[in-house]
Amino acid sequence: MQKQFRVELEKEQLIFSAAHFITFADVDGNVICEQLHGHNYRVCCEVVGPLNEHGYVVDFIALRNTLAKLVGQLDHQMLIATQHPTIAVSVDDREKDHWGPEKDHWGQANVFIISCTHS
Repeated sequence: MQKQFRVELEKEQLIFSAAHFITFADVDGNVICEQLHGHNYRVCCEVVGPLNEHGYVVDFIALRNTLAKLVGQLDHQMLIATQHPTIAVSVDDREKDHWGPEKDHWGQANVFIISCTHS
C-alpha cells in the first residue's frame, strides 16, 4: 500500500454568506419551520492521497481555484436541501420552488440546491 499524505487548505478568502432555514417535527409530530436567516461560512478542504509524479498530493492552484469558484456560487444564496422528508423541490427555467409547511418561490438566481437533509 502506498504511503498516504494529508494536505489541508484554508484561505481567508474562502468564505461566503448564505441564507437557510431548518424544518423539523416537534415532539407531537407537528412540522416546525424556522424563519429564514443567514450565516457566514468558512470553507476548508482536506485532501488525502499518495504523492503524484511531481511530489505533491494535489495541484494547489487548481484546488484553490475550484474552491474559490464554489464559494462564489454559494455567496449570497438561499441554500435548499433536496433530501429533507418534508421539503419538495422543483426546478424549471424560471424558478425553484420549495414545498413544506408553506409553499415558497425563489428566483433561479438566488437559490443553490444542495443534496443533503438539512441546509
